[in-house]
Amino acid sequence: MRIMKRTHEAQQVSRDDLLGAVLRKRTALIERDTLLLAEQLDLEAAGVKPAQASAVPDARRMAQTLLNGFAAPELQPGGHSAEARLFSIIKDREATQIAIDLLVSRELQARAVAVAEVMQAGLGDWRAIVRRRALALLELRAANRAAARFREAVTALSGAPPGLVCDRMFGPLFGPPIVGDQSYEFLKIAVAEGIVSAKEVAADVE
Repeated sequence: MRIMKRTHEAQQVSRDDLLGAVLRKRTALIERDTLLLAEQLDLEAAGVKPAQASAVPDARRMAQTLLNGFAAPELQPGGHSAEARLFSIIKDREATQIAIDLLVSRELQARAVAVAEVMQAGLGDWRAIVRRRALALLELRAANRAAARFREAVTALSGAPPGLVCDRMFGPLFGPPIVGDQSYEFLKIAVAEGIVSAKEVAADVE
């Protein structure tokens, strides 16, 4: 049992570390793109036109290179001329954006897996919480009926509505149950999910 628990904790740390690494990598790439953009704007403001200096690199292959490891690669000069450098920046930014998009996809997948694991591990706890809320709702309704009977009995004796402390009789909490309201739908779903029984809810009548 302890071995299984330690294994689960190790997997949890590994997943959390992976998600943290993805987020840090994405931040580094965004910062990289910001630097490239600033340089690109400076070159374009100076009237530089991009010119291909060598074979055009594949943007997706460059993006995959950017994603290797957890440290962003150093910015490459991309040629001896300003025109070649501008061309290199444009291609570099294209690859960087592809890499960022891939990281967003990985982040979403990592979060989805994390949520699914938490929901699976805590499903029993959540059902127990829902049952507590359902039973509390049924108990509140029973208490509201008892309050109504007490109020009616005192009114019958006094001939006027009694001034009872903390007496509330209206609204979704203290008013009579309404078919189709949130409480009704909540209990209906709880019965359908087997969290409370139809018998328990059926007892919630006069």
